Amino acid sequence: MIRVLVADDHPTMLLGLEAAFEGEQDLSLCGLATDGESACALALSSQPDVVVMDVSMPGIGGIEALRRITRDVPAARVLMLSWRMDPESRRAAQDAGAAGYLVKDIDRGHLLAAIRELHPAR
Repeated sequence: MIRVLVADDHPTMLLGLEAAFEGEQDLSLCGLATDGESACALALSSQPDVVVMDVSMPGIGGIEALRRITRDVPAARVLMLSWRMDPESRRAAQDAGAAGYLVKDIDRGHLLAAIRELHPAR
C-alpha cells in the first residue's frame, strides 16, 4: 500500500486530488493539508510514502515545505504540482529535493502512474 499525503490550498483542487484515489486498491490517502505548515506536520505524523504538493501555498509555501519534509521524513518522495511549467519553479523544486514536478492539468491516470513510479520498491 502506498500512503499518500496531498497538500494544496485550493479547495476544489484538493477535493479533486482526494477523489483521484477513490477505488485505487494500492493507494491510501493518509492526509490532506491546505498550507505548507500543515503539510509538514502531517508528513511527520503520518509518515507518507509520497507527498503530492502544490508549489504555491500560503505560509511557508510549497518549496520550503518540500525542504522540511525531505529533511524530516527522508523516506517520503515529494511530487510537486503547479499550474505552470516555468523553469525557475521547477529548478527550485528540484534543488529542494522534489522527486517530480507536474503541471496540474495532468489527467488522473498520469498522476496515479507518477505516484506509483515514485514509490520505492518494497
